[in-house]
Amino acid sequence: MKNVDSTFIHDIEKTGEMFQCGVRETRFNSYDRVYFDTNEACDDIISKFDFKDKKVLTVLASGDQAFQFYKNGAKSVDLFDINKLTFYYYYLRIWNMRKYHEMYPRWDKLDNNYINELLLSVKPESKDELLAYNYWICFINKFDSKMIKRFLIPPYYADIYSDSDLELILEKIDNDSFKFYHADISGIFDVPQKYDFIYTSNLSDYVKKDKLVLYRENLYNYLNKGGILLSSCLNGAETEQKRFMKKYFKYRKLFSYDEDLCSLDLVGYRYKKRMVKRII
Repeated sequence: MKNVDSTFIHDIEKTGEMFQCGVRETRFNSYDRVYFDTNEACDDIISKFDFKDKKVLTVLASGDQAFQFYKNGAKSVDLFDINKLTFYYYYLRIWNMRKYHEMYPRWDKLDNNYINELLLSVKPESKDELLAYNYWICFINKFDSKMIKRFLIPPYYADIYSDSDLELILEKIDNDSFKFYHADISGIFDVPQKYDFIYTSNLSDYVKKDKLVLYRENLYNYLNKGGILLSSCLNGAETEQKRFMKKYFKYRKLFSYDEDLCSLDLVGYRYKKRMVKRII
C-alpha cells in the first residue's frame, strides 16, 4: 500500500508515556489503558432493540459494544472513543477471533509472543488495519513482554456470547467498512453522517458540567429523525434525567430480569429523539 500512515509511531511514543504514568494520571485521556472486556450489561441493553438495516455509532471501549450490535443485526457500526488505544485493541481482538476462533485473547498467555503469532496470520486489507498492524509490530519490538498487561485493564470475564456468535460477528465485520473517530463526544465532534442509534456506555457519568450542553447537542444532532440514544447504568443513575432534558428526548429506563433474585435490575436508559426547532 502506498502512502503508509505513520501515526502509529506517535501513538507508540504516547503509549510509552502512558506506561511511565500512574493509573490515575492517565484515566480518560487520549492515551489510556483499555478494557480487556466490558464491565457493563451492554448485551441486556442492546438485545432489546431491532437493528436490522440500522446505522449505529458506539463508544468503542473493549469492543464488546460493537460486537453486540453486530450480533443483534446492525447493518453498520461506526466507532468513537477519546482513547486512541481502543482502536488498536479492537483490531487485536478481530485478529484473535479469526485465528483462534475465540472472542477474547487468552489472558493467561497474552504476551509479545502471543501478539507476534497473531501478526503472522494478518494480511492487512485496509489502511486502518495496516496502521494497527504496524502499531503492534512496533509495540512488541519496543516494549517488554509484560507491558501488554499494563496496556489492558484486567478481565471482568463477561459471559455475553454464545458459540454461534463469533462467525456471525466476523461476517458482519467483513462486510462493513466501519470508521473509527478518535474524539471526545462532549467536545468538538465532527462526523460526516447521522445514525439511527448511538450508544454511549456510561459516559454521561463522567462528562464535566461545563460540557454537558455540548454533549447533549452532539448526541441530538448526530441522531436521525426518531433516532435512539442508549446508555448503560453503572454510576449516578438518578442524574440521567437531569442531563437529558425532556425537551429533546423521550426518556425511559431499561431493566433486565434477575432469575436468581426474581427481581428487575436497572441496566440502562433509552432516549428517543424528539423533533424541536433548535438546540439552545
